[in-house]
Amino acid sequence: MIGRSSREARAFGRSPTEHSPDIEVRVFFNSATASVEDPTTGSFNASFAQWLIDEGHIEAPYVASQGTCIDREGRVHISRDAQGQAWVGGACNTCIQGTVNL
Repeated sequence: MIGRSSREARAFGRSPTEHSPDIEVRVFFNSATASVEDPTTGSFNASFAQWLIDEGHIEAPYVASQGTCIDREGRVHISRDAQGQAWVGGACNTCIQGTVNL
């Protein structure tokens, strides 16, 4: 179902100056032991944005929230360039850093 984010979803941990999200997205995947909700998924939001915009459900730019139901405050910023390509942006926190020698 496609719908605008609910008043209740916007109420969780929001600062008064923060932009309210235009939609809320939830993404699930199966791990080895359970079905898990992903707190923020840029690749999914890019594909979903392209479809939402092309089908006329929403106009870019917009902000999608993700992870609200699992106490995360993911925000994905979607824009569209002159050629119609959807672009994903937002803030991130580095949790793991390293190098790989091949």
